[in-house]
Amino acid sequence: PLAGDPARANTPDDCRSAPAAQVLHIEAQWSHAPLQSAAVSGDRLKLEVLEREDRGSRPSRRLRAQGLIPGVLYGKGHSRAIVVPERDLRTAMTGPSGLHAILDVVIKGQTTVHPSILAEYEQDPIRGTISHIDLREVRLDQPIHATVIVHLVGESAGVKTGGVLSLIARELQVEALPAEVPEHV
Repeated sequence: PLAGDPARANTPDDCRSAPAAQVLHIEAQWSHAPLQSAAVSGDRLKLEVLEREDRGSRPSRRLRAQGLIPGVLYGKGHSRAIVVPERDLRTAMTGPSGLHAILDVVIKGQTTVHPSILAEYEQDPIRGTISHIDLREVRLDQPIHATVIVHLVGESAGVKTGGVLSLIARELQVEALPAEVPEHV
């Protein structure tokens, strides 16, 4: 996180001007994460979507103006253009499992449930609004590859003696069943 970032609102003012290596140390010190192993994101949320026929940038802009997010549902050898209400999508993405929740996608007018994960999303860099999503249909009994954030907890012995903490990888690739992908490591 950068200086001025709302996620760092609870850190002391002298930490905000510290060099990046020191900030990592301070972020770990002020973290409110549990000390045991990372939480598993086994949450399943129902997400109702509409299938869309109009594709392209102009129809997508019109959908966004109406509070709808265009997206694609990939699965089983086919892809479907969909649209999701922004409020429903934000609720799913900001839940306890964050971006690793299993979404039970139901296309309006159909009864079939498509267990899916959020494969990718595009976010407006200035407004912070989501402009597009990609959902990937998964089988719950087969492992998937996912990216998990590395979350530092505590203070290392080297830093206590005056050393500098250098975090090489902020994310890790893991392979696990969809219900067992950890929120962070």
